Amino acid sequence: GLGDLNYQNRFILSASYRRDGSSRFGSQDRWGNFWSVGLSWNLDKERFIEELDFFVQLKLRGSYGYNGNGGIGNYDWFPAYDFSSSYNSIPGSIPGNVGNLELGWELNKPLNIGIDISILKSRLNISVDWYNRKSKDLLLNVPLSATTGFATQPQNIGEMENKGVELTIIA
Repeated sequence: GLGDLNYQNRFILSASYRRDGSSRFGSQDRWGNFWSVGLSWNLDKERFIEELDFFVQLKLRGSYGYNGNGGIGNYDWFPAYDFSSSYNSIPGSIPGNVGNLELGWELNKPLNIGIDISILKSRLNISVDWYNRKSKDLLLNVPLSATTGFATQPQNIGEMENKGVELTIIA
């Protein structure tokens, strides 16, 4: 991570960057560059809010990032032969894994905006978050024609979006 920058405990900027490599993918798509950035504003440290003498905490925050998922089998990308078979009592080989040399990272872009409120001498704490997570190049097993000898092949296919609001109240 790149760490946090803090300005008078009012504004906090955090950022991270990482470069990941995984042998679960072919050599062309083995590496991914991932990052995130977040900003929070402690409004309760501002004079115009402190004068209200109502909020123990009032914080606005937001974050956005770009990360990858490599949750597949270790050698799913690799086309391989199985040498444990025989034909007419003679040792032989058969295709053991269809593979996919173009298999790469599943990519996620999470966006989150929220507010944290603590009032009544911390007897009531409320957090509200709006989130939107877009995923693309999903890692899915795609059905193949039975004539290939394989039922499925791992591919980067499809997109998905999750969004909503989360509310937490602690009293």
